Amino acid sequence: MTAEFTKYQQTRKFKVHLCRKSDPQSKGKIEQVVKYVKNNFAKNRTFDNLADWQDSCMKWLERTGNYKVHHNTKKRPVEVYALEKQHLQKVSGTYCLKISSFQV
Repeated sequence: MTAEFTKYQQTRKFKVHLCRKSDPQSKGKIEQVVKYVKNNFAKNRTFDNLADWQDSCMKWLERTGNYKVHHNTKKRPVEVYALEKQHLQKVSGTYCLKISSFQV
């Protein structure tokens, strides 16, 4: 992890579970989610600010992203999240993230 991310992780007090290098069964799951959002939500859309991006993304998730049945698991993400939600922990404190450049 970079020094900046380590500082962030320590400030927010959450655990990091690292994927093994080139492990498609753990690493690939996250990469596919990022690719799905980039290609199905972010592509060809413009946003004036981060708040606009987040608002639009949440609306897209509610109507599309979380309700489409996953090809492999045959489950909707919203249903899987409902099961996993009980295991999530609150992240402590507030944190100000300064973004110098944002690229999709």
